[in-house]
Amino acid sequence: MYRILLMACGNPDHKENPYDNMVNGIEVPKLWRTCESIKECQEVAMKHIEVHDLGSGNWKGGAVYNEYDNQIGYVSYNGRYWEKGSKYYIER
Repeated sequence: MYRILLMACGNPDHKENPYDNMVNGIEVPKLWRTCESIKECQEVAMKHIEVHDLGSGNWKGGAVYNEYDNQIGYVSYNGRYWEKGSKYYIER
């Protein structure tokens, strides 16, 4: 079992507040989703990005946690999964 954190923030390139979850004047909720696999985490992240019409400057979520609540990786805006310890891994 895995959990993924789905979050968005304003994009300063569009004069939005990067410390807020308002995108194009609409509040994007911070959500946790439980998934059975990393692939499902990737699919859930991509669906969240699509549904809320997020750009790469709005994507702040994607942190993936295991059943012990340890972050083990994250899903980037393009849907790629980055495992903890990999070159581009970001601790969220």
